[in-house]
Amino acid sequence: MTERMTVAEFLAMPGDTSHLELQDGQVVQRGVWLARQCRVANGLAALLRGVSRGRFEVYIKVPFRALPEYELRDADVAAVTPERWAEALAQDAVAGAPDLVAEVLSPTRGLVDLLQYERLCLANGCREFWWVDTRANEVRVTTADGVRIYRAGMEIPVVILDGERIAVDAIFAR
Repeated sequence: MTERMTVAEFLAMPGDTSHLELQDGQVVQRGVWLARQCRVANGLAALLRGVSRGRFEVYIKVPFRALPEYELRDADVAAVTPERWAEALAQDAVAGAPDLVAEVLSPTRGLVDLLQYERLCLANGCREFWWVDTRANEVRVTTADGVRIYRAGMEIPVVILDGERIAVDAIFAR
C-alpha cells in the first residue's frame, strides 16, 4: 500500500480536484455524471427538501469527512441537520457522514466499492443510505432495521423525517 495522504495534503494539491475524492488516504477519480443521473439527483434533492420542511438541509455533491484524517468524499445527495450544516460551512465539509446519503448509481462504480462506501457512511453517523438505480428505476435503502428495495408504485418512508414518504415514481419522473 502506498503512503496515505491526509485531507490537508489533498486540499493543497494543485489543479482541479473536482472529480477526485480522498478514500482511506488514497486519491481516487470519480466519474462524471450522465444527464439522467444529474436530473435524478437534483429531483431527489428537491423531493427531500419538500418533505423535510426545513428540518434538514438537502444538497447534491455534499463534501463530508466520515473519518477526519484520511477521508474527503462527496455524497451525490445528502441531508444533514441545520446545526451540522452550519458547522460544515465553517469547516468546508460535513464532519462524519451525513444523516442521509443517496448515491445515484453509475456504470463505473463497482458493487464492492459501493458496499464499502455504504458501510463507511453507516458506521460514521449516516442513518439511512440509498442506492438510486436509474436503470431499474428502483431504490435500495439501508437503515439500522435492514435493507429494503422500493420499486414503481411504492413509497419510501424517510427514517430521518419520522417516516415522511417519497414516491419512487416521483424520483424517476423528473
